[in-house]
Amino acid sequence: NNETKSEFTEIALYDDDNNNDNDNNKRNRHDSYHNNGKTSWYHASAMIVGEIMGTGVMGLPKAMSGLGWGLGIFACLFFTYCAYYSGILLSKVKHKYYPNAKSYAEIAEKITGYKFKYFTEFCILFSWILTTPYYLMAATNSLVIAFYNIEGICYYSWAIILMFIMIIPLQKRTLHDIRNLTLASDIAVILVLIIILLSFIIQGKNDNVITSFTIPNNTNGLEIYGNFSSFIFAYLGQAMFLEIMSEMKDSKQFPKSIYIGNTIMMIVYLLTCIIAYGYKGNDIDGFLPASLANNFIKTIVGILLCFHIIVSYLLVSQVLCSKLHEKIYPHSYHRNNYKTKKHWFIITISVLIFSYFIANLVPFFSDFQGFIGAALGAPIMFAWPSYFYIKSSKLHGFQLNLKEKIITYLFLYILFPTCTIFGIIIASKNIINDWNTYGKPFDCILAGFD
Repeated sequence: NNETKSEFTEIALYDDDNNNDNDNNKRNRHDSYHNNGKTSWYHASAMIVGEIMGTGVMGLPKAMSGLGWGLGIFACLFFTYCAYYSGILLSKVKHKYYPNAKSYAEIAEKITGYKFKYFTEFCILFSWILTTPYYLMAATNSLVIAFYNIEGICYYSWAIILMFIMIIPLQKRTLHDIRNLTLASDIAVILVLIIILLSFIIQGKNDNVITSFTIPNNTNGLEIYGNFSSFIFAYLGQAMFLEIMSEMKDSKQFPKSIYIGNTIMMIVYLLTCIIAYGYKGNDIDGFLPASLANNFIKTIVGILLCFHIIVSYLLVSQVLCSKLHEKIYPHSYHRNNYKTKKHWFIITISVLIFSYFIANLVPFFSDFQGFIGAALGAPIMFAWPSYFYIKSSKLHGFQLNLKEKIITYLFLYILFPTCTIFGIIIASKNIINDWNTYGKPFDCILAGFD
């Protein structure tokens, strides 16, 4: 018990009921290399904003155009609170019941068993695996926008150029190693949004711009869920929250980190949607920077946004590759030698190649964003945190208060199934339609974000 109390403040990586001598040695080697307990609460906020905000916001004005002013603003505020409360639930589960847990899979094993652990682990890894091609796609689109005046280079060629740029920074093995990049990345995406929105304001509103306070007539019921999926994706990052907490100096301050992070994102998302939709109306592009006029401003925006998305890719890739490294090469995972670096290189390059394949298979930004938001975002934001908290409280003999019951049951039994099922249907339909309209996989699509 004394050992458990001391390790609680250091955010241990393994549960105490697995503490044999061999595991202790592994854990000590892992801790010494992975620099746990060095991240402050404000760095954690930056990681949350840096990992979540950026690409998601680029599709929100288009989603708002399908919802209208009223439902669009409500969706932004509502899903902000959902994202915040999901983080609070995860923080409560960790600090109240399982202080040594650092992943969804570890908590799943504690409350249900090995089968649920493996299922959860598969789903989270799958979500990260699909997020990496999404970021590669968005970064490639940013390059296409930045160098709009260069003709004859296909979408897949731009993606290859980007892959070579990313090889060296991908060799960083901890979130702590790239924490300073997240601050620069946050500044970059904020500058991008400021430049885009100021450009819209300076350019002025055309007389033929059409907006609607209510749901537009051409939006059906399923498409509403598809647009909701874009907002869900814009706040998606809960699967990394336990990992971020595990690297904090004081993880009890995590609620402060998610409050600040989600507040920043809410303000940015609202301003972006209101200005972009207000000035461009229903003609807004699915990838926001594509709505800019062809000039040097578009180039600056494309370069800054590309940098931000690369950092977002690094954040997700670091956690994903760390999990894959532990499973594929367990003997080198806890070390820091040549073999470890070689294995890490193999894994990061393999993930990058896979991302390239998927990004060219479905090169349509807003469609892929909607699909991820529905298929992975809704379960990760609504289902797991709610189930973890309900089940953990029951196992430890605690009763949920009225507020906790209402919100967790709403998450688990209403928002999770409806947003997932209906969102997947409409996103899949949109992907098929765009294949027929813009081109098949690996065609020379110069505007894959359309």
